[in-house]
This record gives sequence, structure tokens and C-alpha cells, in this order.
Amino acid sequence: MNEEGLVARILYLGKDILVGHAGIASSYAIIEWLQKHLGPKGYRIHTIELKKDWIHLDCIFSTPREGLAMCYLDGVIGGKAAFPEFM
Repeated sequence: MNEEGLVARILYLGKDILVGHAGIASSYAIIEWLQKHLGPKGYRIHTIELKKDWIHLDCIFSTPREGLAMCYLDGVIGGKAAFPEFM
């Protein structure tokens, strides 16, 4: 996976990292790698399961400013419950 593809699947919110997974252009291997290498440094990795129509998390989720998030919940398996509690 190239760097551009990886960045499109990951959103950074401080020490919380959201990783979109639809099984099309991403894999659980990168999620495990992030947990292995960043978890010990205090980062929390959250897997967001996307419906097959959406291959990138940034297509349906955005944080335009601190304290505000927008999401097309129909693109997320589990809707709002799929996101970490702090959201």
C-alpha cells in the first residue's frame, strides 16, 4: 500500500486514530501494524467498519474544526455506535 492510500484510510484525532476498513482497499494487517507500533506510544487505534460502497473513511467522515465532526452514517456498519465513545 502506498502512503497516499494509507493516509486516505486514516484520520488522526490527537492520540486517537480512526482507520476505515471496507475490505476492498484496506486490510486488518495495517490495523494490527498500527496497534503494534503506535499502541505502546499511547495511541488508541479504532477500526471503523465501512459498507462496501465506501473504500475511504475520509469520503464519509470529516472533522472541519475542533469539536465538530460530520459523518454519513449510512456508510458505516453500526452507524454512530461504530465510533469511539468520546465522539
